[in-house]
Amino acid sequence: MRTQDGKLAKAVPGNSDRDGRQLLPPVALDPQCLVASEDPVALVNSNGDIKAANAAGRKLLWSALSGSEEISRLLGLVEESHATGTVTSCRVTLSIPIDDNDADEFQDVKVEITQVDPSSRTFDIFILPADAGARDAILIAREVTFEQNLSRALTSSRSLFKDLVSCSADFSWEIDQSGSFTYIGPRGALGYSSSELNGCSLSTLVVDENALNSAIELFQSPHEVREVPICLLSKDGEVRHYSMASKPFFNEHGHHTGNRGVGRDVTELVLQRIELDEARRRKDAIHAVLEATTSTLDPSAMLEKATRALTSSLDAVHGLLFLAEPSSQASGAELTAETIAIQEGEQWRDLQTEDYRPSEMISSLLPFAARSLLKGQERSELMVDNWRHLIVPTSFQDKLNGVICVSKPMASASWSKEQRELFSDLAQTIGIAVGQANQTLQLTKLSRQDPLTQLLNRRSFEEEVSRRLQQHRRHNRPSALLYIDVDNFKTINDTYGHQAGDRVLCNLARILQENLRTSDIAVRFGGDEFGVWLEETDQEGAEIKAQQILSLIAQLQKQQGLAVPVEASIGVAPVLSGGVSSVEDLTTIADAALYQAKAAGKGTYRVTEPEEKSTLSPEAI
Repeated sequence: MRTQDGKLAKAVPGNSDRDGRQLLPPVALDPQCLVASEDPVALVNSNGDIKAANAAGRKLLWSALSGSEEISRLLGLVEESHATGTVTSCRVTLSIPIDDNDADEFQDVKVEITQVDPSSRTFDIFILPADAGARDAILIAREVTFEQNLSRALTSSRSLFKDLVSCSADFSWEIDQSGSFTYIGPRGALGYSSSELNGCSLSTLVVDENALNSAIELFQSPHEVREVPICLLSKDGEVRHYSMASKPFFNEHGHHTGNRGVGRDVTELVLQRIELDEARRRKDAIHAVLEATTSTLDPSAMLEKATRALTSSLDAVHGLLFLAEPSSQASGAELTAETIAIQEGEQWRDLQTEDYRPSEMISSLLPFAARSLLKGQERSELMVDNWRHLIVPTSFQDKLNGVICVSKPMASASWSKEQRELFSDLAQTIGIAVGQANQTLQLTKLSRQDPLTQLLNRRSFEEEVSRRLQQHRRHNRPSALLYIDVDNFKTINDTYGHQAGDRVLCNLARILQENLRTSDIAVRFGGDEFGVWLEETDQEGAEIKAQQILSLIAQLQKQQGLAVPVEASIGVAPVLSGGVSSVEDLTTIADAALYQAKAAGKGTYRVTEPEEKSTLSPEAI
């Protein structure tokens, strides 16, 4: 111990104890050194009397004297120090009020440890024997309150951190730069215990090689990352979804040496979100198909829109709807090219590839579609010519009415379970749409047809011819109208009855249907009057067709075994450039030509140019 003038206090040589240890001789203390010491210092006797002390030492001893346990302890150590001739020490905690001079020193401690009384201060006290005769002792104290509270704060913080990690994280970890786990939280992770994962490579937990790079970027990132989604593989092989946070740590040289982080298992949330998204997509897809079936009254447009909606809902490239004829729906007959309507939209033109045209796909899928309709298969998946196809028959009121097919390239992902199930559900909706379309077409057909002969009725014929007359004027194409009237029809009815007369009319309709082109139109105007529109036919061609029809009609007498001759008169009205502009005018011209044919002796035809309108009246014939 140094005095105020820098000299050491004199020491009197002492003796050795029984074990041979050198005993500390009593120290002669200069009272002036008490004032020079910054730490609490006091000279006391074995009775506890303070013989000398600096201000800090006096405050310390006064606080000690207020507690009998502490003063007794200190006096006991004084006795021990004199008896043994050694330095004794102890740590005491005393309640010493903090004055203004001490406030700054303890400010940090009060912030860190709010549970500790700010006036509670801890000291390490060292006791040296002084004057042997008076049995005095020197007490030197060093305050360790801050160090003790700081240690307590750190211990508490570490404990709190461990508790929080254990409670809030499903996966707490530390990993080194090589990618091996050096710490796993006590709860373990992914079905593994802490000991099972400690020392394991990160690759143990990744789903596949493609996911390894993503895992390395997260677990070994040199930057802090938060709430990053990642898929990890559990011990039992199940894929689990985690939300991860990672923070790097560095050595004293600033080198990145590893990462620490925590993760939260969000698998259930992810699966719920996937289910909700799938349900939403399913709802939207069904709504889109249903909306397509109600947005238009045109059956063809309705089915095209519905097929488009289904194709889009399944992320497919192509969509085909094969429609079976009503006759094949009841019998389940195989589909053929003639009994199938193919719905092709703009997507064919937009998405067709140079090496594979839709027409080729239609041809390749036709046998599979026919087999699917014949067998009534629920759903089949095909891989044909580098394309993935889903095929399923459609039905309405328990009757098969078509086949729906969607396709995408082989290089794309396989159809998921959800997509296959959605396809089957949407196919049912398409089947209902096909049934409704067939009913609409049937009603439309009935409204346009003559019920006896199945030819167009007058109203439908006039609508169609009116449209074609407009095209004729734009493109200057020749056409012609034949007006046909059965001769002697009243005599046939009166002689053989109306059933025989109906057979003559039906046979005449059959002759027209079998001997006309698909672009031509036949009509029953009413009674025994018929008409034929000859598309892109000049006057010469119209006369040839009139002669052919007359010849075939003349054979009906023999075919039906009638004694009364079956003949017809035909009026021919060519449509020339700059001619008639309305169906009514054209019909009037053809009717006038018919009167001329009847006036010429029946069983023949006559041609009337548009500008040669007849002045004959029905009464004149």
